[in-house]
Amino acid sequence: MSIENYTSDLEDHLQSMRVQMMSLLSVTRKIGSEDNIQDLYKFYEDSLTEFVEVEDILLLVYEDSWKQVLCKSKLIPRQEQLNELVMHNYRQPSKLTDEDSQTLGGYTYIIPVYYNGLPVSYTLLGQFNSNTSDNEHDFLLYAKTLTNILTIVIENKKLINKEIEKKDLEKDLELATKIQGMIIPKRLPQNSMYEFAGIYRPHRSIGGDYYDVINMNKDEFVFCIGDISGKGVAAALVMASLQAYLNAGNVIDIENSRELVDRLNNKIYSITEGEKFITLFLAKYNIINRELQYLNAGHNPPLLINGDAVVRLKKGCAILGILDHIPKVDTGKVTLEKNAMIFTYTDGLTEQENDDHQAFGDECLEEFVANSKHLSAEEIAQNIFQEMLKFKGQQEIGDDVSILAGKFF
Repeated sequence: MSIENYTSDLEDHLQSMRVQMMSLLSVTRKIGSEDNIQDLYKFYEDSLTEFVEVEDILLLVYEDSWKQVLCKSKLIPRQEQLNELVMHNYRQPSKLTDEDSQTLGGYTYIIPVYYNGLPVSYTLLGQFNSNTSDNEHDFLLYAKTLTNILTIVIENKKLINKEIEKKDLEKDLELATKIQGMIIPKRLPQNSMYEFAGIYRPHRSIGGDYYDVINMNKDEFVFCIGDISGKGVAAALVMASLQAYLNAGNVIDIENSRELVDRLNNKIYSITEGEKFITLFLAKYNIINRELQYLNAGHNPPLLINGDAVVRLKKGCAILGILDHIPKVDTGKVTLEKNAMIFTYTDGLTEQENDDHQAFGDECLEEFVANSKHLSAEEIAQNIFQEMLKFKGQQEIGDDVSILAGKFF
């Protein structure tokens, strides 16, 4: 080759490289300033079409599975064959073998992008324009660089979007926590005839436990405690629906327990379609005749200290929301002596394990409650909760924990 020809080829190569660098600089600025991912794919397509002068372009990226995000081509390869070829045969921008080209429907070049040893995207290109085919290596390098830039920028934008979504979710959870804090009563009645105290400790920021004391009329009030299956926002929404329903006027008629259970069960079943359920203890107390009527829908039986007797309040029905019809319903009635005490709770209390994987358990709870009947409702609730915290040792609290304690003077 003559010096003149060598110099001319070198100048052409340098000019080509200069044009590529200017193009990549322009592309990088454009890609960096563009927020819409689909517009980025379109810009990538236009850049390859204009600079490499290629008509057939197919881009796939990995998002839990391989997805085709750009196709400017009439050539359609079988994707399973494409994935296998990329992962086993091609690690660098390459011209496909004649056999692979035929297998992939006629594409000529492949540009894979790897991250941590795994392919994250790849582009298939058809035949270059005859004017660019002499600079095949340069144009493959350009296509590789452009594809790397695109892949990195899009991954970064996805991470930024996920971070924004995470912050939005955190704000929503914070709002949900505040709303739930308004649903769980902060103050419970304390007077010369009765007093109540409660503790609510969700496993996460929001939970599915619920308790309340609801005034019915001047002589009667209802108190309840419930546990919605599962945790988090879904359970909290079901709990909020239950709370709203129970507080919507005089709907709690324990005397007509069959009708009450059907209404509650239908309400919950219509919301959850059997995917979640609620255990619920409901009781109505008449301050004149000191009669306590109750209904236990599959909840942990509350402990009633009535004189010298320790009674578990078990009568009721199956859990709510899992069946479209509950076959059997029973109602419990107890006349309370002076200074009677009731202790209700959710299973997060008794199922809490210690460092030896032993549960706090019903026996331990019953003994502690029986020895605390001389204390106020607030002292009983706080002491038992602190006893559970001491018992658990280094173990995390594994579930929502709620306590509702009441005394009747």
